Amino acid sequence: VPDKLKLNPAVDVEVDRSFATDNYLESWTWNGRPLQLVREAKREIQWDLLKSKVNELDARLDQIETKKSESNKIEDGGKTETKENVEHGEKIGEDRIRARMQAKLALERQAILLHEKYKNESAVSVQSVFRGHLGRKKMREAREKYELQIKDQHSICLQASWRGYIGRSKVKRKKAKMLYDKQQASAIIIQSQYRGRVARDQLRHAKTKKERKQAAAQMIQAWWRGCIGRRQVLKLRMEYLEGIKEVVALMIQNAWRCYKARKEANRLREIQTREKEEAAAIMLQAAWRGTLARKKMSKIERKIVEIDAERQSMEWSERVGKQYYSKYFLTLRQRAANRIQNYFRCFKARKDLRIRRLKKKAADKLLQDEIDAKLDEQENLYQLEKKKVSADDLKLVFTGQFQMPIERNTDAGSGRIQDVVDVTVSVKERRKPYQLFFRVKEMSRGTIFTRAIDGHTLEKILRPLFENKKTRVDTSFELEREDTMLTWVRTGKVPKRKQLISWMLDRMWIDQDKDTDEYELCLGSNVASLGTDLRNTITDMIEDQSELDTNRQRTRNAFSDVRNMLQKKSPNEQQIETKKITTTIASPEGSDTENLRHPTRKAFQVFYAD
Repeated sequence: VPDKLKLNPAVDVEVDRSFATDNYLESWTWNGRPLQLVREAKREIQWDLLKSKVNELDARLDQIETKKSESNKIEDGGKTETKENVEHGEKIGEDRIRARMQAKLALERQAILLHEKYKNESAVSVQSVFRGHLGRKKMREAREKYELQIKDQHSICLQASWRGYIGRSKVKRKKAKMLYDKQQASAIIIQSQYRGRVARDQLRHAKTKKERKQAAAQMIQAWWRGCIGRRQVLKLRMEYLEGIKEVVALMIQNAWRCYKARKEANRLREIQTREKEEAAAIMLQAAWRGTLARKKMSKIERKIVEIDAERQSMEWSERVGKQYYSKYFLTLRQRAANRIQNYFRCFKARKDLRIRRLKKKAADKLLQDEIDAKLDEQENLYQLEKKKVSADDLKLVFTGQFQMPIERNTDAGSGRIQDVVDVTVSVKERRKPYQLFFRVKEMSRGTIFTRAIDGHTLEKILRPLFENKKTRVDTSFELEREDTMLTWVRTGKVPKRKQLISWMLDRMWIDQDKDTDEYELCLGSNVASLGTDLRNTITDMIEDQSELDTNRQRTRNAFSDVRNMLQKKSPNEQQIETKKITTTIASPEGSDTENLRHPTRKAFQVFYAD
């Protein structure tokens, strides 16, 4: 239908509204091409054809009726009609109705066929025009592509010609320079030959001996001046080349230093980005674990509520059943009821026991999840605090490999042995406030100790040393170093970095705990050496900067106290005390463990479970 066609607005379409003779076609012009489109005229065609056919049928029926009426005339004065006339009239009416229906159906079919025919022809015309448009468009694109290809080829040819011209020009200039140099060399040779010949002729034609000597001296002087001039020119040329080499070397060194600096900056930027991503991931993981723990807790609470409701309903049903059966049953029935009640009570007791176990298990699991979440949170906070120290605040001041004393437990657990292990030490420095961060890695087991030492830690270690003069070393070097440390503690004047690090490394050693078998990095007031009792020297553990290690130390102390208490009692008393302590630790409201943190409670649980 022309009014509903979606034509391209870029294409000029001219519409000629002059209708054809049948009044059902429109003539259109698209890009200079005539089109004939069918109007929506189905009803108009049907109505016009029906009117013409109905008129023809009425005329024919009138003719038939007139002929029949002439053959079967009825007198004007007749009072009744014959049966034949009535049947004839009914037949005529039926024929008329049937003819009209057939004509109507035939006209509808013809109108539909005509409409479909015109619609197909219009669609074919539109499709052909559209395909022509697509073909012209593709041809236009192909032509543009071909023209671009030709332009590229022409530009390549022009570039090649220009490069060839430039190359030929360079070759021509080089040839001209070579020819000029050759001519200069030839001219110099010719001039030297000519001057030599002139000098020889002068010498030959000299009349006196004095003149000959003078001419020979002039020749020697000229030759010697030429040698000196050539040497000076060569020296100047070598100096010029050396200066160029130095400038080129400086340029290369500058470029290499810039490249190394950019590479280092990129590496530091990547490290900082990776640390930020790790910190964000740790925070997300902690939040997600907390969400999971809260979901588990809500599920457990719902299950407990459902179990309590079920138990209460069973108690009510049991009470109602008892009241009902007590009214209507006697003797045998009473005994049967008692037996059933006995079975039910056993079942109820088992169910209550199972419910209590589930509650205890749920409470233990909830407590364990709480403790794990708290530990993860503390560990994440510790990691974040460690990573808050940026690369600009900390500066790597020392790295090296040493042999450090170690005191470990024997396999039987009865004694202790001393040995020396290889370690790698790296020290970082912070200025405000002044701190030294030691990172000691044991090479055999791969254990890493990361500790921070500031003025307060050093003061605790040095105070007993200066109070007890018997422990001082008699060498003047050690006295000087200890006085330097004391000056730092008293006045805040930081000693030389090398002297301070050397003093601390001489007093460091590794110790294995008797109870937990964990290794700790210790710092003593005296020099740590094999063959001495390291534990009885004036030493102190280097404190870590995390709260988690403090909780672990409290747990170890609690372990040793409980173990010493249980060893003094009998086995039965040990079991009773163990159950009491486990129950107290499992309940957050326990009076004996109110001051203990969650990591300590978890450690007790693990200890008694083992």
